[in-house]
Amino acid sequence: MDIKDSFSRLLRNLGSDKSRRSYLQDWTRFRIWLELEGIEITKVKPRHIEDHLVYLQEHHNQRSTCGRALSVIRAVYGILVRDEVMKLNPAREVKNPKFDSSPKTPWLSQEQIKKLLLSTSISRESTWKERRDSLCIRLLFGIGWRREEIARLQYEDFDFENGAVSGVVKGSKPLTVGVPRWLLNEIQQWCEFAIIEKGPLLPRGERSSKSISGDILYKIVKQTALRVGLHCTP
Repeated sequence: MDIKDSFSRLLRNLGSDKSRRSYLQDWTRFRIWLELEGIEITKVKPRHIEDHLVYLQEHHNQRSTCGRALSVIRAVYGILVRDEVMKLNPAREVKNPKFDSSPKTPWLSQEQIKKLLLSTSISRESTWKERRDSLCIRLLFGIGWRREEIARLQYEDFDFENGAVSGVVKGSKPLTVGVPRWLLNEIQQWCEFAIIEKGPLLPRGERSSKSISGDILYKIVKQTALRVGLHCTP
């Protein structure tokens, strides 16, 4: 078995298309870097991987980028060892370079959060889209899940009697969390208005049976924040 076959098998075993895209992107970037440095994939040493992480740190300046890249490189070499393409995994003992841990994304103060939430208040004159977008932001604050997880919420995920919601979060883990009563009331009001009794809680349109995406939710938050002079991401 060669490197290409081993890597293809690794991709097939991943859980989602997003994970496969991430692995392909990080491994391709590492392979291109090796070619530019004149280093063969099977001749890589731990110091080469450390140099690559430093390169990523200098050019991307994101802890998550370096951490994900190291995880991918370690996984690829791990399967190469299992397939007997290589004897040792050069990434096994490599650690991420030290990183500036100060937050790069601005934190929202309590007053800023209040300002953002007030900007999404609805009235009898509010349109269907305004009501949906308002609920998007309130779900992010009230539940605290990632934007993809909020975007794919279904009506059936909620236990209105016991005040809880169940879903699948990062790492394909099932999770049930409590939902504040004020948020449950707003969800029920939205469902009554939009005539939602099953399926996506946040449809793409009034006649759509498809949920919004994480990217759509991202745009909703950015546009709403900009209207009130805030810089934040979901």
